[in-house]
Amino acid sequence: MNGIAPGATAAEMMRIQDNNVRKNYLPSNRMITLEEIAETALLMVSDMGRNMCGQIIVVDGGESLH
Repeated sequence: MNGIAPGATAAEMMRIQDNNVRKNYLPSNRMITLEEIAETALLMVSDMGRNMCGQIIVVDGGESLH
């Protein structure tokens, strides 16, 4: 079992807020896209991720480094 821990994501539910509201806290200076989360999932289910087991992949643009 593996999982993805996304950070601030530029998704429809965030439309009510400014998409850059957390930009100051992100070393990447932008929110994560849904496509980037999907690409991480694709990596995990592909042959490239076949030996990953029990991992949580953090996709947060560096926010968790603070």
